[in-house]
Amino acid sequence: MKRLSIRCFGPPHAEIEGAGSLQFQTEKSFDLLVVAALGGKSQTTRTQAAALLRMDQSETMARRALSTDLWRLRKAFSDIGAESSQYLVSTHRGIGIAPEANVYFDLREFEAGFDALVDLSPDTLKAHHVEKLAALAELYCDDALPDHDQEWSFVLRERLRSKYMALVDMLLQHALAADDWIGGIRWAKLLLELDPMLEHAHRAVMQCHFLTGNRAVAIRQYTECTEILRRELGVEPSEETTRMYRGLLSVQIAAASQGPAPRKSDAPNTSLGLREADRKRPLTDQLAMALGNLNQARSLVENVDGALRRRDH
Repeated sequence: MKRLSIRCFGPPHAEIEGAGSLQFQTEKSFDLLVVAALGGKSQTTRTQAAALLRMDQSETMARRALSTDLWRLRKAFSDIGAESSQYLVSTHRGIGIAPEANVYFDLREFEAGFDALVDLSPDTLKAHHVEKLAALAELYCDDALPDHDQEWSFVLRERLRSKYMALVDMLLQHALAADDWIGGIRWAKLLLELDPMLEHAHRAVMQCHFLTGNRAVAIRQYTECTEILRRELGVEPSEETTRMYRGLLSVQIAAASQGPAPRKSDAPNTSLGLREADRKRPLTDQLAMALGNLNQARSLVENVDGALRRRDH
């Protein structure tokens, strides 16, 4: 049996392998295919399908319209020489996907893949888990049915969007745990595209840029975070975010290099950072105080030290 592909991330589209794209006379006929596919092998009752597609009509009128939608859906198959009964089951009780049908549905592929991995801890993900999550993130090229404004499609879209954000956050946390700073920047930036007010994503960008030797970029990220929170919510960054910012300002990066310590007159302004006594501590201790995690601080020092050595040579 030739494969039927239904895609709803981005512009909706359905096609049968080797036969071509299905052309739908109305949006409702495509929506009916989506409702059937969402139920998988389990049938959606006609009453449920009618209520989803036409919430503003009486049950009687909605059921009648559903019959017309089903006729148009079947015609979309026949117009390209396909037999709808190979893919769809329609009885007096409900509508669904035929048990033996070869159907690919991107929304179900994404949701089933995410649900199978969501309970894994980001810091213990295996390579094949990360590859699967990255593939699912690639699959989510846009929101589901972005131009549909019906209640059922809105609920579906928001559910999948929430899972997508959780998936990206898993990849971010894994990158941080694996000291993958470039990957961390990628996933944190993607999170911020979805929700610019996620402070932990701003902190991740700050941390990762600092570790790749871009302290100025890390500090600018704090400024961007501050401006967004003030504009959108009328609040200041949290204490945790501000503490990281002050720590990055205060850390004497030169202490990690092989060169001489800077003269007192050349020392950066640290009025917003650690106390004088704290600034005399080793770099690891300074970062531990700024970030609240000694193991993380040691990792930061190793990366900064390596970056400085490469720069000096």
